[in-house]
Amino acid sequence: MPLRVKCDSCKKTLSVKEHLAGKKIKCPGCQSVVLVTATAPTKASAGMGPAKADPKKPTTPNPNKPSPETKPESPAHLPDGASVGNGKPVDAAPAELPQEDVEDEALAAFADEPKPDEEAEPQFIEFKCDYCDEMVKLPIELAGKQSQCPNPECKRIVKVPLPKKAEKKDWRKMDRKGPAAALINQPEQLDDAWGTQDATKAKQSSLKEAGAIEEPPEPSIGAAGWIARGIYGVIGLAILIGLGIAGSRLFQTKQHHRALEEAKQLVEGRDAKIKTPLLASLGHRAIAILYLREGKAIKAKEHFRGALSLADLSKLDDKNAAVNEQLSLVDLALAQIELGGEGDDLLTKARVDWESVRKELVLTLQKIRTPDVQVIALREVSARLFEKKQAELAIGLTASMSASEAGDKGRPPAFRQHIANLCALKKEKDLDRIKRPTGKEPADSNARVGFAEGHARQGDFDAALAMAQHPGSNKDKLDAFFGVAAVALLKGNKDEAGRFAKEALGMAKDKEVREWQLLQVVSIAARADSAAAVAEIAKNLSPAFKLRAQLEIFLATCEKASGEIPVDAMADLEATDKEGTTLALAWVAAAKRNAVNGASRDRTRRLFEDRVASANLPAALAERIRPMVDIGWYLGSTN
Repeated sequence: MPLRVKCDSCKKTLSVKEHLAGKKIKCPGCQSVVLVTATAPTKASAGMGPAKADPKKPTTPNPNKPSPETKPESPAHLPDGASVGNGKPVDAAPAELPQEDVEDEALAAFADEPKPDEEAEPQFIEFKCDYCDEMVKLPIELAGKQSQCPNPECKRIVKVPLPKKAEKKDWRKMDRKGPAAALINQPEQLDDAWGTQDATKAKQSSLKEAGAIEEPPEPSIGAAGWIARGIYGVIGLAILIGLGIAGSRLFQTKQHHRALEEAKQLVEGRDAKIKTPLLASLGHRAIAILYLREGKAIKAKEHFRGALSLADLSKLDDKNAAVNEQLSLVDLALAQIELGGEGDDLLTKARVDWESVRKELVLTLQKIRTPDVQVIALREVSARLFEKKQAELAIGLTASMSASEAGDKGRPPAFRQHIANLCALKKEKDLDRIKRPTGKEPADSNARVGFAEGHARQGDFDAALAMAQHPGSNKDKLDAFFGVAAVALLKGNKDEAGRFAKEALGMAKDKEVREWQLLQVVSIAARADSAAAVAEIAKNLSPAFKLRAQLEIFLATCEKASGEIPVDAMADLEATDKEGTTLALAWVAAAKRNAVNGASRDRTRRLFEDRVASANLPAALAERIRPMVDIGWYLGSTN
């Protein structure tokens, strides 16, 4: 029968088999070693008395058993099964148990252990004080509450933690430890083999990978599902594009503002680095453009006025044509057109109304003294206004600049641009009042140029050629040919520009041709890929026109460049310009073009300093040009 043994450590009562008596086992609960000291009692030793003989069976005397008269007394301390014969202990034959005792023994061998006594609830809770770092012990009733630390050196209020709840024991997860007899007859465990005693379960993913479980096919999302996915994708893409645009605009805004502040420091105040009037005028024009890009039209208008006031033409006379100063006014007028706007731009003051623009343009155009330059200005301003859908404004400007009390014969050269505008808009009633050139009579110079450029503005270059070829002087024909070539360039038609520029080059050798005409031929032919031919013309011009012709050739090079501007193309300018003003304009154009093509300001500055060293430019000249390099870069980087 099972023996009952109590574990000294966990106080559990264990039931073990009797053959383990006198041996040491491990407690299955706490794994402590326990000595089995009790001996399994039998019924005979328990005072049951001697076994009664069956009366139905005959008794046979045992020859080995002494008679009662001769049987010696067995010592009380000998164990059962041992007897004494002739005073010596002799091994006794195994005693046979009755049938009911055998069954009891069999049942006892398979008896389950009794359930251990349930553990009593803890009465105290031990934890470490957060302040004194000592282990303290408090009644369990204070768990989860605030209490005073019992440490006399601490006595602070601490939070008593909750006791940890004992997890319910899972026989599948317990260590396979127990009495030695429980491990004797266990089958040999194979390596990496799973048994029923393991708690590990195969994951569904592993079974799916092994093919043990067939996954049901995923349901189709259908047409509606694909449409929804497409909508979500478009929305996500739109969000990303919007964030990119917003980030780009924020970066550009910061770049514009920084360029604006730095440009103002170059031209304003006592410490201004740009002091030459013409270059300072260009600086103010650049600041006005930067203000326009920030949507501040009023500020831009103020700086345009400042640029106009600095365009000094007081020295204009027969010997000084003020070439750069007058042509700078053409550029100023083109920039002022960007002031105009409509709708919300007027409400936010990002732009001004077109009537205000007209007044600003009149002030600028009237400051131009030379008729040839007025024609250039009106041609380019009219083309820009047509692009802005302000054709009537262009006609008003040309009409005001060509007014005369002497009739058409007494009108200034600006009248030819008025004819061109009327022809471009096909205002036949107005054109009928103007005498058109006929086939045999010498054509009026204004009518020849006006109608030739008007046909070119309509895109009819054959009619323009026929009008330009009417009988007349070469200088009148020359105006018509390079005028049509200029219109072709403004329309982006280089083929027609080259055809008419070639005819103009042939007429430029006439001695009656004016230098302003030759300068226009150089400018147009250089842009129409005839730079080699115009270089010879530039050499024979007077110093002021020669410098400007060299600048026009370099500007044509900048317009065609797709990468970094070849600064070697400035060699002629560097050798001719001793003052540095025209060379500074060349560097403005180069820096602007490089910035448009992606060059950094540091790269452009290094390019200039390297050129100063290689060309051995005077220090005073370099000092005058250096700030204009930044002005050009600001205009190009914020374009």
